[in-house]
Amino acid sequence: MEDRKLTEKESLEVITSMIARTKQRYIGDGNILLMWGYLCVAVAAAIWILIASTHNGAWNWLWFLIWIIGGTATPIMAKSIRLKVMSRPILTKSHHSYGRWSASAASR
Repeated sequence: MEDRKLTEKESLEVITSMIARTKQRYIGDGNILLMWGYLCVAVAAAIWILIASTHNGAWNWLWFLIWIIGGTATPIMAKSIRLKVMSRPILTKSHHSYGRWSASAASR
């Protein structure tokens, strides 16, 4: 690895790119988190309406829909996000370019 001092601008670029990659890797675009939130609200509202209108506690079994639907949808959504991220080029600092930035495909 190359031992040289980074300028202030290069340092900020490195930090910004690392934050962006980490955010994309762990949070993505937030659609999975939104799906879980909307799913929880929809199931809770449906169960509340059903119990309030029928006074039958058996509707509480519908809480398992959250895990069934969310557990099925999450890997599907994660795979589509992973494919989308892997297909676009990213800027990386190559060890062989001697300090130049080069575009390469994401290999995760």
